[in-house]
Order: sequence, then structure tokens, then C-alpha cells
Amino acid sequence: MRISTSSFFNATLSGIQDQQSQIARLSQKVAENKSYLAPKEAPISASRALELSNSLALREQYAANQDKAELALKYENTLLERMYTALGDASAGLDSIVPGQDQSLRDQMAIRVSSVYNLLKDVGNSRDSQGNYIFAGHESATKPYSHTATYPSALPGTPPFASNPAGYAGDTGTRSMAVENGRQVQTSDDLSPLFLGDGSDAQDLLQALDYAAAALNDDTASEATLQSALDTASAALDRALDVLQGLQTRVAGRFIEIGDLRTTTTQLKTAEQNALADLSELDTTAAIIELQQRQTNLEASQQTFALVSSLSLFSYLG
Repeated sequence: MRISTSSFFNATLSGIQDQQSQIARLSQKVAENKSYLAPKEAPISASRALELSNSLALREQYAANQDKAELALKYENTLLERMYTALGDASAGLDSIVPGQDQSLRDQMAIRVSSVYNLLKDVGNSRDSQGNYIFAGHESATKPYSHTATYPSALPGTPPFASNPAGYAGDTGTRSMAVENGRQVQTSDDLSPLFLGDGSDAQDLLQALDYAAAALNDDTASEATLQSALDTASAALDRALDVLQGLQTRVAGRFIEIGDLRTTTTQLKTAEQNALADLSELDTTAAIIELQQRQTNLEASQQTFALVSSLSLFSYLG
């Protein structure tokens, strides 16, 4: 059978071009450290890799949310600690008042109680770095606590005093953040039980402190009137301290929860990253060996083609 010159050239060149194409793709895989360049090359691995990539992106978001939640809770905890210190200071100060005390000492105590009153109101109306009111529930754009102080004016009459309640413009909602699959951590709290009382134990903390300061400052107030204002304020402070301690305990529990979840998220991320690497990353050592073999084969094919094509036999075959 006669050999067709054009058939030989076409078949040999096609083989050489195929080897060059495979070497180019393998070189690209080595450069990009990928076991495949297109999903169609490994559809099952590509599908699983996509799932893992999406899951890892979600884990990254959870990790970011954990940091945000922890930051929000740290800020809240700092505010609660300030309140606890202030409440304790006011409680100790009121306990130190004795009948017949010099008015100058009462004036000093009035200033001290009024300072606590102002601090509590300021903390209750604290805002985060985005300008949201922390303790307003879902009404985060609305300043939650308001109260018109009586101090330094005199008390409005004798016990029972005229009502001058604190106002609350927020709601009882709390904000939460997704920190793992199916897990949310509460990042804000409702302080209205602390400020306004709860149920039948509805003692208005701001009003009670304000009236105590006014009674201390009012040199015309009788001992009975003063004592009534101080007793009411002391009871409100004791109740508020109990509420605050419970709240601080719950916040501390959330810190622990976030720490545990951060460990879980890190472990899951590591496992998924390793699984993704097994699916998509190239065995570089094996790939380089294969690349060298293919290059050697290509060079041999090219040399053979050049040698054969130069033989004089081609001048008359075909």
C-alpha cells in the first residue's frame, strides 16, 4: 500500500499539536495550582468544590458576625459596669444619710445623687458607632429615655409626691446576629425593667433618684418627707442592682457562647478548606513529572518528524 505524504504530515502534525495543547494546559494547571481548569473536566469535583466554596464564604460571614457581636457585647458590658458602679455609689451614699444632718452635707449628697441620675440617663440613651440607640429595642433611631428633672428645684409637695415619670420611646425588642448555622446571639438588651420597674414592682428609677436629690437639696423638707424620698430611692436602687446583676450574667453567658462558636467555626473552616484543597488543588510533584515526560515525548516526536520528512523518499512517495 502506498503511503500518502499528506496523510503522514496531517497525522503527525495533529499528534504534535495535541501534545503541545496538553502541555500548555498542564503548564497552566501547574501555574494556577489547579487540578482542573474547567468544571467539565471534573464535573463531580467541580460541583462539590462550589458547595464548599459557598459554605466557606458563609463561614467567613459567621466569623465576621461573631467579631461584631462580641464588640457590641463588650461595649454594652462596659456601659452596664458604669451603671453598676454608679448605682452602688448612690446606694451607699443614701445609706449614709442620718436625720438632722448638716444641710451642706445634704447638698453635697444631692449633687452626688443627681450625678448618678444624669449618668444613668446618658447610659440609657447611649448610641453605637453607627448612631443607633443601643437600649431602644427595635426603635434604634429613637432616643429611648426621657425625664424632666425636678432637682435642683424643691420637691413637689409632700408624700405621696406628684408623679413625674420617666418616658420610654423604645420597645421591648432586642437585636440578634447570626453567628453560626442556625445560631443567633442576642447583641442588645431591654433596660426598661431596670429603669421603669417590672410588673407590680414598677418603681421609676430616674424619678426616685431625682426626688431624692430634690429632697436632700430642699432645706424646707421635713424629716418625714426626706425619709420617704430616700426610702423610695433606696428601694429603686436595690431593685435596679438586682436587675442589673442578672443582665450582666446573661451578657457574660453570651461571651462564652461566642467563644465556643468561634472555635467551632474555625474547625469547620479548616475542614472545609482542606476538603476544597483536595478537590481543586493540583498534585504539583506528579504534575511536574508528567509535564517533563510529555515535553520529552513531544521533543522526540518533533525530531522524528523532522528526520522522516527530510528523507529523499518523500520526493517520490505519494
